Formats: sequence, structure tokens, C-alpha cells
Amino acid sequence: MSIIPLLLFTASIESGVVFIPSIPESKVFMNFKIDEVKGITLIALVITIIPDTVQEIGYAAFHDADNITKVKIQSSVKLVDQRAFENCKNLQKVEIDSNSIKTQAFYNCGKLKNVKIGNNVTEISHSIFGNCSSLMKITYDGKMEEWNNINKSTGWKNGSNNLSEIECIDGIINL
Repeated sequence: MSIIPLLLFTASIESGVVFIPSIPESKVFMNFKIDEVKGITLIALVITIIPDTVQEIGYAAFHDADNITKVKIQSSVKLVDQRAFENCKNLQKVEIDSNSIKTQAFYNCGKLKNVKIGNNVTEISHSIFGNCSSLMKITYDGKMEEWNNINKSTGWKNGSNNLSEIECIDGIINL
């Protein structure tokens, strides 16, 4: 099993997007700033050339990465571990097609309002979108019956107080 390496390569000041690819040689550009007094301040992680062999985003891998605004995780990534994107305060959009989303993977992402979950997701753990106050609906890329068959923790939506519906391709599930 591969885990995303946390290496710094190149950066682009304009970028605020994390793309977890399923094809080799894709690049991700993140932001950092250099302060002459304090040195390098990491605003977000810089990852480049993530091979399609990556199967896991590890525990708290992107925790507190404030400049991430969008995350796209394709089906080659089998696991998004606990707290992987916790406290990403500017994260607004998530597309995820990973098999398993673990506890508090996107916890405390207050600006998160657009979530699309792919039909390869088979497990959703506790409080994955806890304290995401802007999140009101999830778009699911499958049918209502498929959504209902996902293995969801009893407290999967704990702390998602404004989350009220799942929009499936064949209808809406009110929560």
C-alpha cells in the first residue's frame, strides 16, 4: 500500500487546489510564502507527480492546510484516513470516489459547501463532515438504493447540523 509522500517540490502562488490523481505524472501546486525573518511558512503542502499506485491518504496528511480550496480524490485512492483534511478552513469543494472515508476526514472545514461522492465509496465513518457549517447537501453519483447500501457509521453525519439532503441521480434523500 502506498501513502502519499509529503515532499516539497514546486509552488505556484495562484494555486489553491489539491488534485489526487489516478494517472502518473499529474502535478499539484500549492502555496507557500517566504518570510525573511521566520523562514518558510507552509500554507499548504506541495505534492507533485503522484503515481497511480497511491492507495491511501494518511492520517492528518493535509491537516490545517489553509489554502486548499478544492480536493479531487479519484478511485485509485482506496482510503482517506482519519482527519486527512481536518481544519482546511478554506476548503470549499470536495469530489471523492475513494472506497473508504474515515472518521473526521473533512472535520471543521467551515467553508465546505460542495461535496460530490462517487459511487465507488463503500464505507463512510463517523463525523466525516463534522463542524462543516456551510455544507447543506451532498451530491451522490449513484442511485438512492446504492447510497442506502453504503456501510455508514451510525454517527456518520454527526456535527453536520446543516446537512439536510443527499442528491442522487434518481432522486433526493432527505436527512
